[in-house]
Amino acid sequence: MPDLTIPNIPGRIFLMLQSLAAKHNLPIEDYAKQLLCDAVARASLEADVDISIRQLLENFDAYLRIAEHQSVFFFDERGRQFALVPIAELERINSLSENDA
Repeated sequence: MPDLTIPNIPGRIFLMLQSLAAKHNLPIEDYAKQLLCDAVARASLEADVDISIRQLLENFDAYLRIAEHQSVFFFDERGRQFALVPIAELERINSLSENDA
């Protein structure tokens, strides 16, 4: 995996990043990596880009964090479509189908 160096981070931002990393019990490098991965995953969803199973697996933790709050749709190599759905949404859908029965 390639490394990334970000020079000249403003001191105030770096201190905030350190504080947030500590709150999540993560080293600052791991927390910064998580933020970047989450941002890329969110950007792909906002751009309405189709997410392949390979992309999902490469950034799985980020998509799982997103799927806690919204559905994440992806497809496999055969073109089959799937979704990661928040439990609350699944429960809502199940209750709707039970009410229709």
